[in-house]
Amino acid sequence: MQKKILNTLLSLLAVFLLAGVISIQPAAAENIIVNGTFDNNTTGWTGSYTLSSGSAFPSLNSQPYFWGGKIAKNTITQTYDLNLDEQNALTVEYTMSADLFGYRDQNDNAIFTAKFFDGKGGTGTLLDSASLSGSTNDPGNWPNSFTAGNTPNFQQISGSVPSATQSIQFELTANRVTNNDNDGYADNLSFEISASGFAKIVNIDSTKNLSPEEGMKVVLPAASYTVSIIGIKDGGAYDAWSKNSRIEGCDENGLKCKKGWEHKYFYQLGDAKKVKVKQTGRYETQEQALENPPADITFTLTEETEVSFFVKDPKNPANNQGGVSLQIVGE
Repeated sequence: MQKKILNTLLSLLAVFLLAGVISIQPAAAENIIVNGTFDNNTTGWTGSYTLSSGSAFPSLNSQPYFWGGKIAKNTITQTYDLNLDEQNALTVEYTMSADLFGYRDQNDNAIFTAKFFDGKGGTGTLLDSASLSGSTNDPGNWPNSFTAGNTPNFQQISGSVPSATQSIQFELTANRVTNNDNDGYADNLSFEISASGFAKIVNIDSTKNLSPEEGMKVVLPAASYTVSIIGIKDGGAYDAWSKNSRIEGCDENGLKCKKGWEHKYFYQLGDAKKVKVKQTGRYETQEQALENPPADITFTLTEETEVSFFVKDPKNPANNQGGVSLQIVGE
């Protein structure tokens, strides 16, 4: 009896352990700004600036802090490239914060901006941006003493990093409105990101990816996955594929084609047996094929596994057209 109870407990423990590895846990929030406190001089930033010093400046309990100097506008920047896990995450959430303030009754201000680009190093297309401005809370009526993280100087917003983002460029700009000094002040810049889930697009080329060895391969962490057919408008490279250079033998509605557009493909999990995903038919147009895709597939990996996606055409793949685009989502 005791042995039976022990075996039952061990079985339950195995189930709980397995459940713990088939979900992708969110990464802990991390501040990706380098030297946002300005305690290490100009480390991490491109551009020149001056640190606060002496009794001529407003008092902040986390001094030193950034100030604009004696020019009308001063901008410093730094760029963060998302790592592979962050690029492949289903969602990347951010919290952006800073202490931003000015001098007494003047309207000089500092603006902290994050810009999201689809290329590395702050290149490519600007997808979106987010900003905090020192003129938002208390323009022209600043006290002489501040406490970091408190009003009126502290600001914070949260949001989602656009899905195609590969890099984030941070800009801190001090703007002079009156007098000679640029009294746009800033300290404790923070941009915390947290990635969760997994999302990746795989594009199967029907002329090249023709076997497990030649397939489009992706290494997936332990999790449960859903794989869906997508088209070009959703970020894929293809809408459908055909084994032939000609489309023919379709009925009056463009269905049941002898030679037509389809979505049949295969996948292989590690060294396991390959699995066929059947098409719903062959169609006269790619649009019709995309409107009638195979059902989503699901699978669960208990360990990191290489998965290969491919199509098959043993006769004459050189005359194939198009391919299959898949969206892989893990949770």
